[in-house]
Amino acid sequence: MSVFRQLLHPSKLLRRRAMYKGLLGGSRGWLSIGLVMWTWDFLKRFFAGGDPLTRYMEELQPGERLVIAHPEPALSRRKARKARKSAAKSDAAAKAAAKSATKAEAAAKALMATSTTTRRPRRMRVKRG
Repeated sequence: MSVFRQLLHPSKLLRRRAMYKGLLGGSRGWLSIGLVMWTWDFLKRFFAGGDPLTRYMEELQPGERLVIAHPEPALSRRKARKARKSAAKSDAAAKAAAKSATKAEAAAKALMATSTTTRRPRRMRVKRG
């Protein structure tokens, strides 16, 4: 029920008027109407327990079990967007780390390849003397 419809509901209008004119304004007629409304509301809430609605009923055989599960609440648009953003950030960070690791590996391999092929062996100098 929308807020506007709730404000115009007859029982809410009577209760509000009883509050202002009876309790705050001093009118005994409106105060008595308010007491009747508040008492009725209290009694409805107090005795409204009743029997719960049966959704599913089946007899279980020995060895069978019953699992009662509560589904995950749907994410609000804002929380879903935040989750997507954080997942994208973590994916991007993982890709960047993998890319930098492959670059470092390639640089190390290139360094090893150039250092072993282009390096000339040292000549040993022999002192004569």
